[in-house]
Amino acid sequence: MTVAADLAVNPAPTAHDLRLVPAALTVWLGTLGGLLIGWWVTVAVGTGVAAAAAVAFAVIRRRAVNSARIRALLLALLGFGAVLAVVVTPRLHNAQEDPIRPSADRGVHAVLRVTVTERPRPIRSAGYAGRAGGTSAVVIPADVAEAKVEGRMVRSNGRVVLIAALDGWSSLLPGQQVTASGSLDPGRPAELTVAALQVRGSPQATTEAPWWQHAAASMRAGLRKASGVLDEEPAGLLPGLAVGDTTGMSRRVEDEFRDAGLSHLTAVSGTNVTIVCGAVLLLLRLLRLGPVVSATGAGLALAGYLIITGPEPSVLRAVDV
Repeated sequence: MTVAADLAVNPAPTAHDLRLVPAALTVWLGTLGGLLIGWWVTVAVGTGVAAAAAVAFAVIRRRAVNSARIRALLLALLGFGAVLAVVVTPRLHNAQEDPIRPSADRGVHAVLRVTVTERPRPIRSAGYAGRAGGTSAVVIPADVAEAKVEGRMVRSNGRVVLIAALDGWSSLLPGQQVTASGSLDPGRPAELTVAALQVRGSPQATTEAPWWQHAAASMRAGLRKASGVLDEEPAGLLPGLAVGDTTGMSRRVEDEFRDAGLSHLTAVSGTNVTIVCGAVLLLLRLLRLGPVVSATGAGLALAGYLIITGPEPSVLRAVDV
């Protein structure tokens, strides 16, 4: 057997390209250190790695080292280190040094003007002392626009969560501004959330949501209505599988999915994005449209799907993938 034939039958193993591994580890470890220890760890790791990569790159250029792999490795370290120092560090610094944090640690009263960033998520309870279980409150992620703490204005643009009653708050949409008052609680450690507000009373001075958020809410309501022909539990499950809308899921189904390790199925994932974009792309190609038009159509479908599901972390991860 000739050498060529032998290679055809038993191809040589392909070597893994690990040039991005050091850069990825730099970002992950730098961000983790910034969350667990302090923002200064992130800036130290980012600037240190970027500076070391820049020096090493200058040295290999001076010595005329013609290794494309080494150059690519150093350029990746330089770029990712710069991103860590310039992009990630300011976000960590703003969150950790936000002036609302000390007030949240004391649990004082505050009035916040916020912009809703995600759809309200229900808080389900099992019931106790003769009270029926179910949904009685919602969690609403939001960004602070104005803050008054203990009667004085505080400059903040931090991320907060509102814990509010179901009535009056569950219908809010992303993009709406609302005024809420209540007592502050500290945010969770190692997160960018600066505080939680235990809301008392109804929403005040609520603005209108953007038209596309109203359209998305109408589509989600239409899907829930169409699912109504099914039995109660499948009717609540279908919107969760399709667009991550779990508002109609029963507690029993939610518990069973969590116990079986399948709760990720009701959060939008890369599979959902692949199905939506792939279906649109395939349809446009079957209509004999060009690759540019087909790719544009798939991109528009992805943007529309993102609006319908909402910019939640699982959705953004799926879009990045």
